[in-house]
Formats: sequence, structure tokens, C-alpha cells
Amino acid sequence: MMNNFGGSRPMGNFPRGMQDQQPHSNDQGKVVFVGNLSYFCEEQHLRELVANYCRPESVRVIWNDDNTKSLMFGFVRLSSPQEAEHLERILDGMFFMGRHIR
Repeated sequence: MMNNFGGSRPMGNFPRGMQDQQPHSNDQGKVVFVGNLSYFCEEQHLRELVANYCRPESVRVIWNDDNTKSLMFGFVRLSSPQEAEHLERILDGMFFMGRHIR
């Protein structure tokens, strides 16, 4: 299944199974990379957090190969680059589930 997540921040080499997460031209600027998440953060947790500030089109937390813990990052797709910039400013440094996300 193709996930079509991307964003404006370069992400370097992708772990095995994540090659389909590379940026796509139609998503440029509309996807926010959310890093330093808790190992226990699930998509619903991140979705509830961002729903306080915007209406995300989709939320994805990336998990290890056996789905036992988060790889500590995720993506939030929004409807516009302006909304993505706004969410980035809000989330940067926010304390969430015991960690400062960025």
C-alpha cells in the first residue's frame, strides 16, 4: 500500500519498508514531519493533538518492523502549505507524552 507522505524537510536514507514514504511533488509543503515522539505514541494520540490546532487530512506514526514501538516520528498531511507552516510553529518544542517534539 502506497502512503504518499512527503514534506519540505529532507529526511535522508529511509529505513527498510519506508521507501514509499518519500516526498511526492503534489504534497510539497503540505506535510509536517513530527519528530521526537514517544515510543508509545500511536496515530490516535498524534491526531488528537493536532486536531486542537487544525483539521489534518491524514496522520501517520511510523512503527518498527514488528509493530511493537514507534520509530519516534510521524507525518501530518494538511490541506495547504500555510496550514502546515502554522502547525509546525505550534508543535516545535511542545511537550507531548513526556518528550519535546520537533
